[in-house]
Amino acid sequence: MKNELSNRVNMINATITFCDGHTTVTMSIPDFAILLAAIKAKMLLINSYNQIGDGTTKGVTLDTNALRKAMTTLAVKCANATLAFANSTNNNTLAALVNF
Repeated sequence: MKNELSNRVNMINATITFCDGHTTVTMSIPDFAILLAAIKAKMLLINSYNQIGDGTTKGVTLDTNALRKAMTTLAVKCANATLAFANSTNNNTLAALVNF
C-alpha cells in the first residue's frame, strides 16, 4: 500500500513540475492556475505530514496536548457564541447542537 501511495505522490509531483515548466501552454486557461495552486498547497500539506510521520516522536505528545487544549478553547468559544445566537433567535435545533 505504501508503495502505491508513493507512486501516486511521485506522479503528482512530476505533473506539478511539468506544469511549472510549461506555463506558456496553460496560461490561457484561468482556472488551471487556481487548480494547480490548490494541488500544490495540498501536496505541501502531505509532505509536511510525511516529514512528521518519518521524524522522531520526542515532544510530540506535549505539542499534541497543547494543540488539543487550544482547539478545545476555540471550539468552546465558538459554541458559546453560537448558543447565545441560537437562544436569542429562538432556534432550539441549533441550540441543541452546540450545547456542550
